[in-house]
Amino acid sequence: MTMEEGKGAIPNMLAIPNTDSASPYIDGCRVLAIRNEPSPVPIGGPGFFIKMLTKQGDVVLDIFAGSNTTGEAAETLGRMWLAFEVERKYLAASAFRFIEARDDGALREMFTRLMKPRELRS
Repeated sequence: MTMEEGKGAIPNMLAIPNTDSASPYIDGCRVLAIRNEPSPVPIGGPGFFIKMLTKQGDVVLDIFAGSNTTGEAAETLGRMWLAFEVERKYLAASAFRFIEARDDGALREMFTRLMKPRELRS
């Protein structure tokens, strides 16, 4: 059955390659010699579902963000996003996906700043 015949049926298998070996995220992790999130998802997976289930301007929530591939896909598709991750280092490193600065010192400074806990304000 084709998508047309099924009137929008979801394919039973998504063939999405994981070719993220030269992304800003992976490059940033290499530069700072930090271990990248161990199970990164190819951007095509979240991108497929974000396009199918949301409209531009919607908010996408990822409560297990890891390296924040979903946030990157959402931003690329014109959605807002919220990301939560129990491992602070993974979320801090995910910022590499969103910055254009490729200066090693700037990357190190940003990662260090994101790793510091913020004080609670009353």
